[in-house]
This record gives sequence, C-alpha cells and structure tokens, in this order.
Amino acid sequence: LEYCDSVVVGDAEGVWRQVVRDYEAQDLKRIYHGPATEQDHRAVHDWLLAAPPRVLRNCLETTRGCKFDCSFCCIPALSRGAVRKKPVAEVAALVQRLRDAGQPISLVDNNIYSDPSYARELFTALRPLKVKWAASCSIDIAANEPMLRLARESGCAMLLIGVEIGSASL
Repeated sequence: LEYCDSVVVGDAEGVWRQVVRDYEAQDLKRIYHGPATEQDHRAVHDWLLAAPPRVLRNCLETTRGCKFDCSFCCIPALSRGAVRKKPVAEVAALVQRLRDAGQPISLVDNNIYSDPSYARELFTALRPLKVKWAASCSIDIAANEPMLRLARESGCAMLLIGVEIGSASL
C-alpha cells in the first residue's frame, strides 16, 4: 500500500468490476478482498471465448496456484496453497480458438503439474488438437516418464522450471 493506490487481496475476478467502477468514480478503496465465485470465473471464460486471439494468447491459464511453498516464489502468498483448475473442456475450447487463428500457445499457469491427474487429463485433451504449447512446471514431472511423453505428444515445446538454490550450494 505504500507504493500503490489500491491492492486486491485474492483473486481479482470477484472484485475487478468494482475496482474499475470505483476508479472511474475517483473513489478507489485502499484494499479490495477478491474471493471469486464460479460465476466470476464463468464470466471471464465467456469473455475470453469472445476476445480476439491476440488477446487470448496472453491470458490462457489452465491452473492457478502451486502445491509447493518455495521461498523464492510469490505464488504461495497469492494462492495460499490452493490450486484452482479450469475445466479441461473449457481449456480445449480456448486452445481451439488459438489454433484456428495460428497463434502460439503459452499457458500462463504457475505450475501446470501441480495436480498430476489434472495434467494427464489436460495433455490427453490437447494431443488431438495438434498445437505447440509452453508452460511453467515443477521439476517433479521429470520423475514421471509417461507423463513427460504425454506432454510431448500433446504439443509441449517447452517447460519453464524454477530451481531454488540455497546459500550452501556450490
């Protein structure tokens, strides 16, 4: 709050319209608490389905949050350990729009492998779409060769993996 006019705590989808209204009325609150409902997420999904592919390609998220509590990462403070998963059918519909527009696909997830069973379902759904995609991921996927193979078969071109190195490391 020392460096900004307002802060949204939690998911912004639930309060974003109010933030915009308050901004337009020049009546911003210092703090907004953003618990989001399924209706809020549905509204965002519907908006993304209608958005131009150039906009959509920068906002395609399948999951939000991470199962880990890494000290170097801000995600644990934002998600508080929860992982929200967008229904795979909704992701496939958005990916189809990008594929049809010939757009590259970058999934903006915090960790696409936070829930291995969800990742398996997602990769299986992406495989027939014949797209290339990239995402952030945790290194634990490397211990699961069948999952890595499925990721590759589904069009995975790159996984960005963050590694925490302690001060005792050489």
